[in-house]
Amino acid sequence: MNQSLSRPTTISYYLVILLLLATPLLLVWQHYGMVRTIEISPAQPHGARVADDRPELKGNSVAILERTPDALVMHCALGTVATYGFCKMQFLLGRPGKGIDLSGFDSIDFDLRYTGRPPHLIKLHLMNFEPEFSTPGDWNSQRFNEAEIELPQQATFTIPMNVLRTADWWRSTHKVPLSKSYPRLDRVTAVELSTGAVPHGQTITLAVRSIRFHGKWISKTALLMGLVFAWIACGILGLSLGLLHFRDSLSATKSRLEHLAAVDRERKAAEAAREAALAEAVGLARQRSNFLAQMSHELRTPLNAIIGYAQLLKRERHLLNDRQAAGLATIHESGQHLLTLINDILDLARVEAGRMVLYPAAVHLGTFLQVVVDIMRVKAEEKGLAFEYALAPDVPAAVTVDETRLRQVLLNLLGNAVKFTDRGTVSLRVSRLPSTAGDDACVRLHFEVADTGIGMSAQQLGRLFQPFEQVADMPRRAGGTGLGLAISQQLVHLMGGHIDVASEPGKGSTFRFELPPRSPPAARPAHRRRARSSAMKASASGC
Repeated sequence: MNQSLSRPTTISYYLVILLLLATPLLLVWQHYGMVRTIEISPAQPHGARVADDRPELKGNSVAILERTPDALVMHCALGTVATYGFCKMQFLLGRPGKGIDLSGFDSIDFDLRYTGRPPHLIKLHLMNFEPEFSTPGDWNSQRFNEAEIELPQQATFTIPMNVLRTADWWRSTHKVPLSKSYPRLDRVTAVELSTGAVPHGQTITLAVRSIRFHGKWISKTALLMGLVFAWIACGILGLSLGLLHFRDSLSATKSRLEHLAAVDRERKAAEAAREAALAEAVGLARQRSNFLAQMSHELRTPLNAIIGYAQLLKRERHLLNDRQAAGLATIHESGQHLLTLINDILDLARVEAGRMVLYPAAVHLGTFLQVVVDIMRVKAEEKGLAFEYALAPDVPAAVTVDETRLRQVLLNLLGNAVKFTDRGTVSLRVSRLPSTAGDDACVRLHFEVADTGIGMSAQQLGRLFQPFEQVADMPRRAGGTGLGLAISQQLVHLMGGHIDVASEPGKGSTFRFELPPRSPPAARPAHRRRARSSAMKASASGC
């Protein structure tokens, strides 16, 4: 059974999946992409200019800026007057006092050409404007983030941003505490390339083809911190949604339990009502069965007198005229038919009331069956039907059965076969089924009654064994009550067997039933049960 997820759970799953996908993608993007570049070149000079020691130190060094299509060139003639003579090339970044933020950049690419006597030294200054130390218009008040570079042989090289340090002279001049002496690059207003500590009186040429600052839009540390906060927020949100879902689940569970309790109460009430109705129905059925049994008995007593006197009068038929003889015959036949109906009703009432008693006894099976066959053969031949009878040779001569009830079952089945067959054959076959013991007392008997009559449909078979139910057409229902098969089924069940039937319309019917080694003892009076207990134990031993 599929159960859809709740909305909070679905949202939590989507958030987790989104973060699982976004985390590696952002890390890969931060490593390989997310790059921003600031370039200084002849195409983007950023207000390039040169300065020397003349205005600041009263020196005699001279710096000249030359612009070419390929480079920005500084020609510097270092003088000897100033203690620390210098020339420098400056590039202005951003607005004055605002600058640009280079704190997220991690490397600088240079393409420089240096001409002069060794050592080839330059100083890189990134000027950072800080309101607490810097004063607008005072160039030296800005923080000097400095790195001294010894130029390599090749013109292009790269340095990391973390080589920059706050210049010692600037920190001491502005009395900056050690806790704030770290480099700051959040408001860089200028980039300077200054001559390093080289001998005085020489001429130096510095050609800048390009300076490129490479950085990330988001630093790796900031990205990791953001992802950590995102995971924490997702966890808190998921926990909150989970708690909400848990609260809703508890409420739903409580409602469901209350509903189930109400359903259980209704079920118990319905079950109690059903049991009461069943008990009432059983009581009514018992009363009906008792009533039928008593009434059948009361009706049968005067009916026996009527039939008896009719039989006595038939002996003196020579004293009666034709009309009186015909009337007497009608009285006798009607009485016999009525007696049969009353006996059937009495038997059904006894079975339903649980008062049917079986009396198994040793019976010569061949003789018993021959009597039944003789009775039914006469009826079959009256209708022009062939009657077949087969008794398997391995069937034992003597068996323990209730002779009366077995005869009643066979006569009912054979009588119906003759009644509903217009042409063809009615047959009775008795055989022996294999048993676990080799004793004849443990044999199982198989009875089969077959005919070539009208047959029955599946719908008719479903109603076949219902009391007072007749599935044949109206002309064939005459003279019957629909109790014969119901009584036969109950009797076979009491004897420990079960009737099966196979039939098709127009192809006849076949009834089969089996009997165990002996009929199981039904409920019987205590004195009969004690009198037969030893015989029953002896018959059941070994089976």
